[in-house]
Amino acid sequence: MQEDYGRQESILGEDAKEKKRTEIQRQIRNFNTQKDDYAKELKRLEMRHLKKVQDEVMKIVADLGKELGYEMILELQNSAVLYRADSIDITDNVIKRYDNVYKQGK
Repeated sequence: MQEDYGRQESILGEDAKEKKRTEIQRQIRNFNTQKDDYAKELKRLEMRHLKKVQDEVMKIVADLGKELGYEMILELQNSAVLYRADSIDITDNVIKRYDNVYKQGK
């Protein structure tokens, strides 16, 4: 459309030029909107499938950790804990200490 407009621009009247420019801009906006919609849909599908694989891998890692008696399994790239034995969880101790420290401060 833009090439056709470029070839016809010199022979078109102002109204026809404006109409063509408006139509080209509308088509560009529609194209960009569709492109963005497809990109979002692709990202959503990618995330859904990635989540499924991650869940399956996490189950395997947890089962392996229990089976081999590991206390902890770390993911190297992001230093994320992939598995930890319940015996090393200190969450309750942290909560108790927090409550003791901040209740006294009131």
